[in-house]
Amino acid sequence: MSARVALRVGVAGATGMLGSELLVALEEEEFPIEDLLPIASSDSIGSEVDYRGESYLVVGDEAPLGGL
Repeated sequence: MSARVALRVGVAGATGMLGSELLVALEEEEFPIEDLLPIASSDSIGSEVDYRGESYLVVGDEAPLGGL
């Protein structure tokens, strides 16, 4: 079996219902994420999203998206 490469992943709508479910599914599948970029509307900017025991700061769509 080949090793999975860890990726930089952005999740749009990370604080909403669909984004939250996507994060749960990624965690359940042990998807290889090296860096998570949770993206949400201006109402959620600055809040935090938990993923695999770590907290990630929610950013808006103006965040640099290179490398995702």
